[in-house]
Amino acid sequence: MATNRKKFRKTNRGHYEKKFTPYPFFKNEELIVEIDNISHLGHGVARVDHSPATGEPVLNWVIFVPFALPNETVKVAITDNSKSSSHAKIVEVITPSPHRVEPKCKHFFYCGGCQFQHLEYSEQLKVRADQTRELLHRLAGIEHPVNAPIASPQQWNYRSKITPHYKKPEKGVIKAIGFHHFSEKNQIVDLHECAIAMEQLNQALPAIKKNTKGRARTIKKDGNLLMRVSEDSVETSPTNVVCEHVGDLTFRFLAGDFFQNNPY
Repeated sequence: MATNRKKFRKTNRGHYEKKFTPYPFFKNEELIVEIDNISHLGHGVARVDHSPATGEPVLNWVIFVPFALPNETVKVAITDNSKSSSHAKIVEVITPSPHRVEPKCKHFFYCGGCQFQHLEYSEQLKVRADQTRELLHRLAGIEHPVNAPIASPQQWNYRSKITPHYKKPEKGVIKAIGFHHFSEKNQIVDLHECAIAMEQLNQALPAIKKNTKGRARTIKKDGNLLMRVSEDSVETSPTNVVCEHVGDLTFRFLAGDFFQNNPY
């Protein structure tokens, strides 16, 4: 029986939906909430008291709202309920944050690679400091000052490595090469350029995608590509040695090994 369940999940992954639990909110139920915090995933956090049509009232119930910012008033529609919280999508931003900005990347509201492009960079740094302080307190019971983060001199095109994904070819065709959708994890957002990737990666991306799609008939399963900047070139083989300069230091390591992706 366990083997059959495992086989079913593997065969039908992404082709069935988790059953929606209509408590404490109905599917797509709309309400207006105040965002008082932001999670490490970039989701706005609202807390509400609510009396559902059936069942016990809930107090201080947490609702996570992707792309909502602290101090915003937003109209949302419920997309999911769990045992301790709900998720919702924005229907309308009624009162926007003064720190809300236009994302630089056209993929931002779909791609799961970034979480904070809609927030001013100076505020992003404050959020990170607050989250570090809160985690120390909540997880370790430590009360201690947290220094302000050191701002990066390179806010865009700083990432030296990306690993675009693709799904198993259908009838010999690879449809999209990019990153997972922020909420539909089985969906790949076709990547044309990445605002946080180094320019060398963006310049090399079209040819690498074309080459991969040209090999579709030899590909039998889902996979991902390795693209790492090595001085002025882009390395795609994980076993080749690459070179990275950080200040006065020079590092040499295998392209597939872990290394800090933001040398700035």
